[in-house]
Amino acid sequence: MKTSNVKETKNFPINDNYNIVCKWIKTSYGFKHEAILKNQYFQDIQKTKCTYYNRTWESFEYETVISQLLQKSKLFSDTDRKNILDIYRKNEFEEINKKFAFICTIAKMGNILTNNETDRNDWKKRMLQAGLPELEIPADWNELSESEKSKRLDNVIAALTK
Repeated sequence: MKTSNVKETKNFPINDNYNIVCKWIKTSYGFKHEAILKNQYFQDIQKTKCTYYNRTWESFEYETVISQLLQKSKLFSDTDRKNILDIYRKNEFEEINKKFAFICTIAKMGNILTNNETDRNDWKKRMLQAGLPELEIPADWNELSESEKSKRLDNVIAALTK
């Protein structure tokens, strides 16, 4: 039995009449994104794909393939295309901001759940690292004073909640 190379499918509604379905598909050389424009009856109207060797640099996932699909389609004006992409970008940033707000709320709970500055800093650091694994802690972190650690952690939390 052949296993599917489709790793993810994501839906992007446009309006009551049209919808874009995007797929992330593993290939032997990397991966590809496919986008299919469907009407309200789930019929395929237009299809396109983009292939990649390692990663994409987009303001939201599937941006390139959706942009290509909208360009190919004669159903939408240039203004419509721009507005559709702007809405998807805005929605992506809202999702990211929700994630950051959640992580920061959990980190700030250290102010309530702990009894001293050392424990508060340890809590905040652990929660930030758990929510943001790519967060790099300075090599000299253990040499910093607790007040300096607190100041830096609170600055990270403040920056993420703006």
